[in-house]
Amino acid sequence: MIPNIERVLVLEDDLLLGVVLVAVLSSLGVDYVEHVRTVPEAFRELEEGGYDAVVVDLWIEGKRATSFLRAVDESGLPMLVTSGFESGDVVRLVPKNAMFLQKPISTEQMRDALITLSSKGPDGAPDTRA
Repeated sequence: MIPNIERVLVLEDDLLLGVVLVAVLSSLGVDYVEHVRTVPEAFRELEEGGYDAVVVDLWIEGKRATSFLRAVDESGLPMLVTSGFESGDVVRLVPKNAMFLQKPISTEQMRDALITLSSKGPDGAPDTRA
């Protein structure tokens, strides 16, 4: 169980990886996981709200998902950014309040990242809300 994270939005364009992420998040006790494959779908879901965290693949359909990253960052939602690319440039694209994991991602890495994110407030500082 991940404290304070019951509903997660996943933006991953690879169908198989998306299904795996849903399964991993579910196995970690997340009650509801919505997997979308395009940035427009992700924006719609973000606008509808109700999510406690967002997992985003940095590259969607061959393009950087930077506009969506900015929107999530501005919303204050905890965000985990993933990528299969190894580069310092990739890490520089990740908002400062988000976490980054290099694919492939183990269940333990996902759990640890979400626990860390769940303990942060909207400004990225430790969450002191009761």
